[in-house]
Amino acid sequence: MLTPFQVTAGKPVPGKRVLILDGDGHFMGVTLAEHMANQGKEVTYVCDAADVAEYGVFTMESFNNKRMLFEKGVKVYTSHWVDRIEPGRVSLSYLYKYGPDLTEPRSGTIPRKDNGGEFDFRDRCHHPRDLAPLE
Repeated sequence: MLTPFQVTAGKPVPGKRVLILDGDGHFMGVTLAEHMANQGKEVTYVCDAADVAEYGVFTMESFNNKRMLFEKGVKVYTSHWVDRIEPGRVSLSYLYKYGPDLTEPRSGTIPRKDNGGEFDFRDRCHHPRDLAPLE
């Protein structure tokens, strides 16, 4: 796991597959995704926003960002975020998976009906023949 500061400072990114988590919604996540794709990495971009680099709608960059990610083969998951990170596995969840129905309150849980929406990143993002452990 590396920070944007480490990557931009030149620290090598190990492995052939990378997951970019963009909680900023501006330019850093999409820039890192482009940078990693240019290095030949297999890139997946995950953001909590409803759109890629969501702030780009104010700077007129949104369409070009989407086009660039598509052209470079970057897989994109919007409105998702990480549930768990374990060795060789990342679990994502759809952010709007909780319905309006309340449940009994329990410690450590959200008191709303869980409609599903979670999945293991490696199971959704790659062809079955490519399901080697994440590097």
